[in-house]
Parts: sequence; structure tokens; C-alpha cells
Amino acid sequence: VCVRLYDRCTVLFTHYTATVGCSFAYLPRTTSCSCRLQISGMAAGHESSGRVRLRRWLNQSLRVEMSDGRTLVGSFLCTDRDQNIILGSCSEYLQPDSSGSTVEPRILGLAMVPGQHIISVHVDGQCSA
Repeated sequence: VCVRLYDRCTVLFTHYTATVGCSFAYLPRTTSCSCRLQISGMAAGHESSGRVRLRRWLNQSLRVEMSDGRTLVGSFLCTDRDQNIILGSCSEYLQPDSSGSTVEPRILGLAMVPGQHIISVHVDGQCSA
């Protein structure tokens, strides 16, 4: 599917956006275009079970436990090949201190969680590390 956005040809996917070049530099607002995009390793109409699972998780509430002890809770928006995760409406929760007192969550808004710091991911109370 080719969609014109900001006067260039853009192909939109659920978890990422890829821009492809068109054969012309600028598009008038009334012009449509057709582009060809090939994704290596992906047969037409076939997605791996991992991609299907990620697609089901889109816009779901995700709890991400990080290597430094923090827990982030937010709406799953996207990921990439490096396993980084983007969470929307995200809040950060710290581990309770030794006296057992908890700290109020910190509101982060839109947050990028580096894949190298992710320990586990939980969706709707189900563990799927």
C-alpha cells in the first residue's frame, strides 16, 4: 500500500514506517503514486508467530521489568529489530526500599526502553519473558 504523506511516498506498517523512493521528486497534492517494496525473508501473506504475537500486543498495557530494578508500565506502541520497545502513556515504578515504603510512580509519557536492559515483559497479567 502506498500512501502519500508530506509530498513523498511512504509505506506504513503496524510496528514501523519505511520510506521508499518514488520516481519523481515532488508530488502535487492531487497526484497518487504506486511503489514496490520487497521485504526480505517474508513470504506474501505469511507472518512468523512472533510477529503475530507482537501485532496482538499493540496498544495493550505492557509491564516491562528492567535490569536496574525499575518497572515501566505503558501502552505498547512499537518495537524494532534490536528489541527496543516504545511505550506510550508510560509510568515508572521503583522497587520499594529496605524499609518497605513505596515511591509514587513517575509519569514519563512516551518512553523508549533499550532492549539490552529488558529483563521481562508482561501483558495483561500474563508473563512472557
